[in-house]
Amino acid sequence: MATKTAHYQLNQWEPGDDFLRSDFNEDNAKIDAAIKEKPEFVFGSYQGDNQTRRHIELGFRPKAVFIVGPTGEFADGGKEGGLLLDGHANTIGSYTHAEIEDGGFAVYYHYNINSSTINKTGTMHYYMAMR
Repeated sequence: MATKTAHYQLNQWEPGDDFLRSDFNEDNAKIDAAIKEKPEFVFGSYQGDNQTRRHIELGFRPKAVFIVGPTGEFADGGKEGGLLLDGHANTIGSYTHAEIEDGGFAVYYHYNINSSTINKTGTMHYYMAMR
């Protein structure tokens, strides 16, 4: 009789073991389910355009997005980037700087906050989004 692997309980046969097509189908179903659960990461960048609100299209609603500025910073209390979680916007005081939404995420530019650079014209930002 086949032994099982430690993590996914896949069949491992010894010489002389009998096996059935259903053994392979069962293993393939376990592998397919495990792959589906693995997070997928998408990387990209955008250049600010001073729009009050800007949608960055990913083609899916991410579970999390990590945004950094042109030199990898996310300083100044999140006004230049940071970690977004679905349902938890990057909000400082009464100003939202970024948030997850259907199809991607939104970044904002607040003209009355000099240090809000997450969508400032000419400022490059890089992101990593998790599906």
